[in-house]
Amino acid sequence: MGNHYYERASARPSAPWSSPQHQARHPIPSTPRDFYPILAVLRKPLEMIQFILGFTLTLLFPMLVLLAPLALALHLLRPAVDFASRILDHAAPFVFPALGSAVLLGAALT
Repeated sequence: MGNHYYERASARPSAPWSSPQHQARHPIPSTPRDFYPILAVLRKPLEMIQFILGFTLTLLFPMLVLLAPLALALHLLRPAVDFASRILDHAAPFVFPALGSAVLLGAALT
């Protein structure tokens, strides 16, 4: 009693690799456009969408990186701006007429 695997393999003659038995029944077409016709139609729009998304994200991320510290600084300075605004609200009736007369005086002197 021998090895059954080899006995069965030797009982059936193997065909050479170049024979039609070893060739694919449905050969893969040479170009993807023949194999996927709907993708051939959608190729340009899909490439355009991919380009727009890539371009937008390429511009968006650096902007976020650059603008985030500015937004944080403005957020942290908000109490100081509110305080200065309240001071200007009280001082404006006195300061702006004086500035106006100083500007008029400077214009008259030149």
